[in-house]
Amino acid sequence: MRLVSLRSTIAQPALAWLAFGLLLGTVLGTAASQLRPTDRLVVGGTGRTLSVLLVTDRAEVLIGGGTDPNDAADFVDRSTVPWQRPLELLVVPAWDLEHVPGALGIIERGNVHSIVVWGEAGNQPAWTVLEQRARTAGVSLEWIRETVVIPIDATTRLVLQALPHGGAICLERGELRIVIVDTAGERPSRACRQSAATISLRRAITPEARFLVRPRPLRASELASGALYEVQLERGERLTVRLLDGELRLPLGALLNDPRRILGPHSTSSGTTDR
Repeated sequence: MRLVSLRSTIAQPALAWLAFGLLLGTVLGTAASQLRPTDRLVVGGTGRTLSVLLVTDRAEVLIGGGTDPNDAADFVDRSTVPWQRPLELLVVPAWDLEHVPGALGIIERGNVHSIVVWGEAGNQPAWTVLEQRARTAGVSLEWIRETVVIPIDATTRLVLQALPHGGAICLERGELRIVIVDTAGERPSRACRQSAATISLRRAITPEARFLVRPRPLRASELASGALYEVQLERGERLTVRLLDGELRLPLGALLNDPRRILGPHSTSSGTTDR
């Protein structure tokens, strides 16, 4: 009887710890799923420009960098959880030096595995500095000047296309198309037909779009965008756009106009935003 009693005494704490472990695992799993909502775009104000973070189950990709060395790194830290860093890829537009400071900040914090410098980079010393910093940090760096397709997962890919005075990236996810513009030249609609949204990294670019995200204008000449619905972001602000099957979900409160109908084949509905 004493042996049975001893076993019972040992078994009760063991069962209690097992139940506690199962409960803790459930709580942590739920918290992790909330901390890491997959398949989303996070757009953030990084200095004078915007940067775009694509998050899927397979990879995290940052497009841009911005004009401040700390803004992009802070944006990535706020928009991801530790196990999502370093990012798989940083795409740096090379039409001028606007995004170089942010790219250097990302490298210094060790937040990226690979870098693609996209476009016709000039002879400025900043590009040499970027290349040297990447080499020192053990970060792969590649120069791309032609149209290229970067697969992200089975249903998602980025199509990088050079345009006059800049370029456009078409994010293709199934039937959904989103164009990310960093150009003052050719209209991005030619680069990404039937796009549900346009994200303009520059303040002065005002492409026609049904839904436009861009930096907040500072001059009267930049106010008119031609977009049916628009979100304007200041430095440090973020907008999260959920990528679902054939639709976008974003916070209605962030829009300058409050839509009450579906935008073509894609829809807008409630989402999350950080101001």
